[in-house]
Amino acid sequence: MFFDIFVSAFLLVADLSQARVMLREGRFAEALREMEAVMRKAPANPEIRYQVGELLREQAADRAARLEELAPDSAEAHELLGRSLEARGNLDEALAAYQAAISRNPRLPGVHFLIGNIQWKKRDIEAAKPEMEAELRLNPRHALANLRLGQILLTMDQPAPAADHLREVVGVDDSSIEAHRALGKAYRALGKTADALREFQIVAARRPQDDSVHFQLAGVYRSLGQVERAKAEMQTHRRLLQEKAEAARKISPSGGR
Repeated sequence: MFFDIFVSAFLLVADLSQARVMLREGRFAEALREMEAVMRKAPANPEIRYQVGELLREQAADRAARLEELAPDSAEAHELLGRSLEARGNLDEALAAYQAAISRNPRLPGVHFLIGNIQWKKRDIEAAKPEMEAELRLNPRHALANLRLGQILLTMDQPAPAADHLREVVGVDDSSIEAHRALGKAYRALGKTADALREFQIVAARRPQDDSVHFQLAGVYRSLGQVERAKAEMQTHRRLLQEKAEAARKISPSGGR
């Protein structure tokens, strides 16, 4: 069995090598399709995910460098520079690059989201909110902008408009676990317990090891008067937390002492 796993991983890495060649030849669309196919075959393989990430970072950096040679002060050049910086974890520099891009072209699609998303990562939701709203004025069906704005509105205790944006997300991309989770929270805050239950059950079915969703389910079942189910969900929540803590102790430097 180990040999089969090793051969499978080797073949996937070979497929990524083909994608790298395609990128070097300028066949970007084909390369992206190849990488997507590899990710579908091994969605949980950390080595494959790492190598795909490296390829995407190389592509972003290469495109940014080429565009900077041709039009160094264009909005597109600043956007690509920002993407490259963000991929390397340089959030402040990436934010400055995105802001330079939007100052040159305020209607450049996607860039208001990129600015707001960095601000979301930095926990500056007051600054992130108008950027998400600006993106949605340009593209009302931008799934990630709707998700982020929904999450922002939830933190601002505005569950009704949050639910509107989150329903838009699941309507476009039903696979978004975070959208279902946030929508469940919005419904719960609105007193729509049955709807909240449905959303949390979707999350739990797709991510059963997520301790937080079992905590939410326990609260919903209590609201519905289903005491035994609430107890069972709390037990699952506590068990998963304990397993998480034990796993953290095992990998910590002092875990084996």
